[in-house]
Amino acid sequence: MRNLEVEAVFKHCAELIDKKNSDYATEKDFYSNFRRVENLSIPTWVGIVIRSMDKVVRLENTVAKFNQTGKIHLKNESFEDTFYDLINYFGLALVCYKDWLKTVPIEVTAENKTEDVTDNNDLDKDSIYKKQRND
Repeated sequence: MRNLEVEAVFKHCAELIDKKNSDYATEKDFYSNFRRVENLSIPTWVGIVIRSMDKVVRLENTVAKFNQTGKIHLKNESFEDTFYDLINYFGLALVCYKDWLKTVPIEVTAENKTEDVTDNNDLDKDSIYKKQRND
């Protein structure tokens, strides 16, 4: 069963991300603005998650003010814009995370093996980042 309202949200998000992309990235690299964090040895997907946290804080602050006043007070963008941005950030982060997984060599050994490994995030994070940074 399809939910047409949710489908409309995703359609709007796709249009919005294309529109914003022309301001932030290049035609050759859709993720060029997000990749800047790699200069600090931070994977692109982590940088996008960090940016999304700013949006979550904005939501938290808005909800706290709403709980106190019963009104949503925003000056620079709508409450809905924050939701759309988060959806797009998480979509971008997921794509970049999947790309990152392809580049990080992971060896499952007796030391880092767990019964419930779902992806590389469940393995030894320090060794993953050290390999990526060439420490």
